[in-house]
Amino acid sequence: MNKATRILCAVLAAAAISLFAVQLSCRSALHRENKLVIAVAYDGDNNHIEVQNLKYISRCVEAFQTQYPDIDVEVETISYDTYSNWLYDSLLYGKAPDLFTVLPQDFPILTSLGVLEEIGGTSYEGRIAPAILKTWNRSGVLYAVPYATSPPCLIVNKSLLSPYETPIDDTNFDWFDFYYYCRNYTSDTDGDGTVDTFGVSNMNWRTAVYANGQSLFDLSSLTTDFNNPNVEYSVKLATSMNRLTLEDSNGSFEHNHALIKVTDLAEARYYVKNYPQMDLQILRIPKGPDGPYRTEPYDCCAFGINKNSAAKASAKQFLQHMTLDEALQTEFLSYGYAFPVLKSVQQTEAAAADMEAYIDPQALALLLSESETIPIEFVEYYDLMGIADKEIFQYIQSNIDIESELNGLNGRMTEMFQSTLKSAAVS
Repeated sequence: MNKATRILCAVLAAAAISLFAVQLSCRSALHRENKLVIAVAYDGDNNHIEVQNLKYISRCVEAFQTQYPDIDVEVETISYDTYSNWLYDSLLYGKAPDLFTVLPQDFPILTSLGVLEEIGGTSYEGRIAPAILKTWNRSGVLYAVPYATSPPCLIVNKSLLSPYETPIDDTNFDWFDFYYYCRNYTSDTDGDGTVDTFGVSNMNWRTAVYANGQSLFDLSSLTTDFNNPNVEYSVKLATSMNRLTLEDSNGSFEHNHALIKVTDLAEARYYVKNYPQMDLQILRIPKGPDGPYRTEPYDCCAFGINKNSAAKASAKQFLQHMTLDEALQTEFLSYGYAFPVLKSVQQTEAAAADMEAYIDPQALALLLSESETIPIEFVEYYDLMGIADKEIFQYIQSNIDIESELNGLNGRMTEMFQSTLKSAAVS
């Protein structure tokens, strides 16, 4: 059964979940109030592609049970690749854990089904940056909280910069500079006819569109905006950069074949700690000329609470423990590559010392506090963006007029957007 079918089944089952709330509550309350079951989506290691960090979670469990010895905590780990399907099945059959990983792509589905407990933002407001909490907020209600954050950023291998080049200044770095480095540092260095060094690696058109403050879907008018001039400008920038770097492949940055890589803070810190031979610098992704910088949801270290859990109180206590405890959040700096969410820890000397050689402290503070995510307001967002990805990749590979192609794409995306919303309404 594919994802779309599973989601449809989940939506159809939502009514049953509502009608039999008491029954499902009893069934999902297999765990007594003094037993807390936590499910963690895990990708196999604690390295730079950070989904969840088991070392930190285990440390939080240890500290929590020291404080609350009467509460038995059990942690289940599920492969990241199968986690979403596992979670949907667990919720539908009343076997979901009390506290579980909420992935960004699952959040719209879980909120639409009404299976997440309202967490209450009072404890978190002022202590965690609003930009981080906003991702997990719907209609003024907080439904999940991450214990770590990893906003998109750039990592620069300054070893590849020409000695005559002006040092890159984070405060003045803009789209013109971005393209300049992509064009001027992409070349065939060994003369074999194949480009082997790249100015920019891993650039994505979606990164450009949202960094330029644009929106692609309008729920009020039921239209899409792929042919908006500002969207077109963003896609043209990304397309121009991607056409220069078509031969780019995974590993080019690690092997000193890319000057700049579009990445996230966790992976950037991974490079900093594991590639000491490189002279590295971390930069914010520059915002475009037409709007405020935004990005798609990025944090995978968030947890939500099962609305039908018998251990809600314990789940809320544990969630606050792992996200708001200063001692634990400070320890996280040594456990993981992402960054702790607690502002008081982000601003400590230890945090500054860990990063100051690679990013200006003020720039780091802005990166952590101002990486606002776009709201994902309908379940099918990621499916539709996947379709757009494939079409725009074809534009990149061929020398065609972007403007006319985006007009055609916009018409098709509007039709699919309206169709998916109508189907959801009927369901």
